[in-house]
Amino acid sequence: MIKHLSFDFWDTLYAGNPNFRIARAEYIKDMYGFSTEQVHTAVKKTKKLCDDTSEKTMCTVDSMTQAWHLLDNLGCASVQGAISLSEATNSIFLRYPPKKIFHPSELISIRNSGRTISISCNTGLISGNSIVQMLKNTGAYDLFDFTLFSDQINFFKPSPFFMEIIVDHQHSNADKAEDVLHIGDNVHTDGYLCQLTGANYLQNEKGTLDFEQIKTLLL
Repeated sequence: MIKHLSFDFWDTLYAGNPNFRIARAEYIKDMYGFSTEQVHTAVKKTKKLCDDTSEKTMCTVDSMTQAWHLLDNLGCASVQGAISLSEATNSIFLRYPPKKIFHPSELISIRNSGRTISISCNTGLISGNSIVQMLKNTGAYDLFDFTLFSDQINFFKPSPFFMEIIVDHQHSNADKAEDVLHIGDNVHTDGYLCQLTGANYLQNEKGTLDFEQIKTLLL
């Protein structure tokens, strides 16, 4: 029986705001003189490097280190530059928050069925603290029983220790991994996490979330 639902954040619960990418590129352009295309290319390169490393090691590369790598890919890395970029990224993210893919009533309905709900998110250039602040600013934080972000717990999906924290969390109704339904779009992180631990997995199509399909798995 499913007792707890764990949701990925990016492209499962929320879709990125294109205005965020534009504003971040403008910040880097103003600071260092690079074109928007150069910035986006460096972001993609940084994401691939850090995601590939984290998927293999199951350990997180924190947002400030990723900011350093981004600047390094542009040929202008420095400690203070990475700190400033990380701070600016947080500010821009809160100014241009991502878009909800769900309706709050859908999560409330699941919680009213006696199940607990969490967010289980791998982080990158945007930190877990930034996402938590965004959730609080938009009134969505209390829809979840708890949140877990890789840079806060030092485990990166598909780490089985990530699932252990979900099961053992004081606000989780799960007694074992088999009690958990994890929903996420990435088979290499979300799917493999469930394969390693015996948890139930539902792969959503990127940028969509079908609560009717979820409900059929709760019957």
